[in-house]
Amino acid sequence: MLVSDTEAPQPGELEKLKGAVRDLWAMMLDSGQDFVVFMDHRRLRTRVERRPDDLYYVSWEEHEDGPWIDYYRAFEDPREAAFHGFQGPH
Repeated sequence: MLVSDTEAPQPGELEKLKGAVRDLWAMMLDSGQDFVVFMDHRRLRTRVERRPDDLYYVSWEEHEDGPWIDYYRAFEDPREAAFHGFQGPH
């Protein structure tokens, strides 16, 4: 599924995206990992990481092999963090 930044989402696209992120994060938790890195159609690397305070943090790589920029919010729910991460910087 491809979600465009410039076009209005088609009916059901947002729900499919939320479901895909939810399913992916559930697989990561089951495997015992505490972070996941997403690659989207813009080739923007996104990382969701659980830190020692048990909150989930989102960061984006500015460019390939560049610095990671942290999102200003932390999340208690890993699915919400993953959803924000997949949306890209905002």
